[in-house]
Amino acid sequence: MASLLDRQDTLVKTFTDTEIRDVPVVTLDSLAEGHIAPFGIKIDTEGFEAQVLAGATETLKQTEFVILELSLTHRFDGVAPPSAVIATLAAHGLEMRDVLAMADGPTKRSKPRHIDVLFTRWAAS
Repeated sequence: MASLLDRQDTLVKTFTDTEIRDVPVVTLDSLAEGHIAPFGIKIDTEGFEAQVLAGATETLKQTEFVILELSLTHRFDGVAPPSAVIATLAAHGLEMRDVLAMADGPTKRSKPRHIDVLFTRWAAS
């Protein structure tokens, strides 16, 4: 449930204890440096997915698939809309292929909060 962004959804009311921690942040491009492509990437960063992708411009050129948790609601301050994340991946030749999982809201009438989505290359490079 931890995020670099402030949570805005109703789940925040269920937290009984919170703690602020300083964590180092590096880009995927710097992590991938020196590793042999092609890559597969799994991103689950509680609303920070667009920022992670922004730090992966070179890595995404060599990526065959991405699985990420895509927010469908405004769960965090500053969370990117789903269209921004999808557009970023599309700009790198990765298209949405499948919904792997879906998290509902706290009630049966709630809208889905987020989905795990698979993106793969649209055409061979």
